[in-house]
Amino acid sequence: MAVSESLKREICEYSQKNLNKKQADIAKHFNSKDSSLNLDRTTISKILKDKSKYLWIEQVTNGDMIVTKLMIKEKAADFAKALNLEDDTLKFSNK
Repeated sequence: MAVSESLKREICEYSQKNLNKKQADIAKHFNSKDSSLNLDRTTISKILKDKSKYLWIEQVTNGDMIVTKLMIKEKAADFAKALNLEDDTLKFSNK
């Protein structure tokens, strides 16, 4: 079963709030919440390696960073790439 983007974000948030938890413990926690999951330590490791991607919105809404137009464009491009959208699908303006 593929891990959804929202679950990846939830895993990253849980990890941030539970710094004492090992990756195996995090996998065990989420597997116990949902019996259809079969997460292991390596899956958690891969997700946490990209945690800035999943926690970016949280950092912005908490006021931890100032967002520029360029940053928004770059994040939109990152999301488009993650969603396998063609480069010419997105059009950006400077307004």
